[in-house]
Amino acid sequence: MYVVAQVRFSAIESIPKYIPDIQDVFRKEYPRFVKGEMRNLRLNPAGPPEMSVVPRFEFQNKEKTCGIVVQSDSVAVHVSRYSSFDMFCSVLEHALKTVHSIVTLGLIERIGLRYVDVVRPGKGETLSQYLHSGLLGLNDADVGVRSSIRLSVYQGETEAGILIFRLAQRNDRGFLPPDIEPSPLNHDQPEVHLGEVVTLLDTDHYRDFTKEPPDFSTDAVLQHLWRLHDSTDLAFRAAVTEFALKAWGAEERDGTTRNH
Repeated sequence: MYVVAQVRFSAIESIPKYIPDIQDVFRKEYPRFVKGEMRNLRLNPAGPPEMSVVPRFEFQNKEKTCGIVVQSDSVAVHVSRYSSFDMFCSVLEHALKTVHSIVTLGLIERIGLRYVDVVRPGKGETLSQYLHSGLLGLNDADVGVRSSIRLSVYQGETEAGILIFRLAQRNDRGFLPPDIEPSPLNHDQPEVHLGEVVTLLDTDHYRDFTKEPPDFSTDAVLQHLWRLHDSTDLAFRAAVTEFALKAWGAEERDGTTRNH
């Protein structure tokens, strides 16, 4: 499983000069430091696309399973070893409070939460045991197809924001969506063989505040992130079967089976 949460705020172009102070706080728990660049492509209806290069600063734990990413307009946390949403939120809270105490963030423009789950049926099992039939599309035998790759996208509006659920399959040894690869984190993922079909459940839930951005508040971010999480969890449970939840050791919370 791969999980990422990003909080986008009104841009602060002077962020790079504060990185040494931010690193002084993070380096005991996140001793690894990676400096890089992100290339952003912005479509312009009145002209050609515009390419911008944004500095990217990442602080990783020793195991490279958790990273805090700071850019001029965002703070993100991503993990490749996920235990619970409570623990995940505690890392994000620490990251936001640290950056805010040093830089003083302005306005909240966007909050997003994304889960990527890898589905690999065991020996003698089938994908239909793990996923509801509505996600599986046409039956290969019914249309005379020897092998196939599935791709589906579902998008809807929730009370918390915009929810996008994607099912995608890969057979090129990849186990993450192409926009995430290559991942800077280590992943506890068994080797994927070339030609093996791997199924990805990619759930992205976000809220855009650009029209009426509220003042930055860590508490407000975390409260909304929980709202995004609850709908994300509903989407996940609507996609998978009881067999899958039991196989993955889903936890019980408030009388409801949850995997996230």
